[in-house]
Order: sequence, then structure tokens, then C-alpha cells
Amino acid sequence: MPPQTNSNSSPMQPPIGTPHMGPKIKKSRSMNLLLIPVVVLLVLTLALAGFGFWAYANYVDHKNNVQEKVEAAVKESNDALQKKLENEFLEKEKEPYKVYESPGELGSVRITYPKTWSAFMDEKIRGTVALDGYLHPGTVKSDNSGLKYALRVEILNREYSKEVSDYQKKADKGEVKASNIQVSGVAGVRFDGTIEKDVQGAIILIPTRDKVLKVWTESTEYLSDYNEVILKNLSFTP
Repeated sequence: MPPQTNSNSSPMQPPIGTPHMGPKIKKSRSMNLLLIPVVVLLVLTLALAGFGFWAYANYVDHKNNVQEKVEAAVKESNDALQKKLENEFLEKEKEPYKVYESPGELGSVRITYPKTWSAFMDEKIRGTVALDGYLHPGTVKSDNSGLKYALRVEILNREYSKEVSDYQKKADKGEVKASNIQVSGVAGVRFDGTIEKDVQGAIILIPTRDKVLKVWTESTEYLSDYNEVILKNLSFTP
């Protein structure tokens, strides 16, 4: 007799552990792999679109403002050329240079300076300050005018070592930078920086017999003349 079958029984389930999702997993992996080039393509498209927008914006800006930019460039070039020509003219106007020479008792110090400068040299011979000089473009004003002079010159009846020590204290504080210099074969010292209160410039100190020669500029504006004209031509009789 054939075995009876229960119509309410469920279909036979596959044994536990039997793989039955293989096709779906493969399909999901295939879809993920297909998404990669799509994403890459989308990113590249957006990047190209952004570059295209930037390039177009630059093109429109250049097209709309080309005349204005050309005029600005021409003006800048003309201004630079004009300034260059003015500077060259001012430099030529400084020549031929003038020369001041102190009395022999003060070492016959020779100061060469531009002819566009005025000079006031007070030769006192006696006292602490044996020579007191003021040189500046245009007109030399009074000492209390507050003007930062292009050049100052002093010959002092003072010990060289003491005069140097006063500036060395500034160097120790970092207010000035010290360096060596020679004038007419005599060794001296140069200080650059805040040589006096609220005064940025450079000063040299040279021993001249029993005196001290001080030559300085009270403004960095005149450093070029100070270095290339004054110091290069400075001399005295040791």
C-alpha cells in the first residue's frame, strides 16, 4: 500500500548550510563594478564642466575689460618709465660734486657731496666740538628744525675709545649693527640702525690724531649717497 501523503505538510526545505543565494550575490557584485566607471565618469564630467565655466568666465572678463586692462598696463609702464627718467635726471644733477675741506688744524678732512646739496660748516677750532657741519638737499635749516639731515659731520676733541663705547652700548642692546671701516688707511667703526632716538641711519667714527671724526646720515633715504658718494670719497690727513 503506497504511503499516505499529508497535503498540509510544507515543501521539503533544503538542508541547513546549503548555498542557495549564489546568483543574487554575483548579480550584486556585477552591479557594484558597473557603478565605479559611472561614478568616475560623473566626477570627470563635473570637473570638465567647472573648468569650462571658469575658462568661459575668464574669456568673458577678458573680452569685456581688455581695453581697460590695456590702458592700465600702458599707464603703469609709462609711470615706471617716467620715474626711472626722473631718478636718472636727479642723479645727473648731483654732478659735478662739491668738495669741502676742513682747516689743517682739524686734519684737512675732505667731504665730497652732491652739488644739489647746501652745506653749513661751523669751524669752531676750540671747544669740545671743533667742527660742526650740516649738509642737505636744497636749503640747510636751523638745528632745531626737526629736519633729518642727509649728512652731518663733526670733529670732536674727545677720546676715540669713549665715543665708540657710547655706540657699542647701543650695539649690545641690538639697536645698531657694528662693522669695521677704513678711511685714509685709518681703521674705524661703522654703526647702522637707530643711531639716535627716533633716528634711523648710519654713522662712522674715525680717530684723527687726538680727535674723533664723526660722519653720519640721519635718514635711510640718503643711504645711497652716503655710501656711494660721501664715504667713497672721504679722506683726511692722518
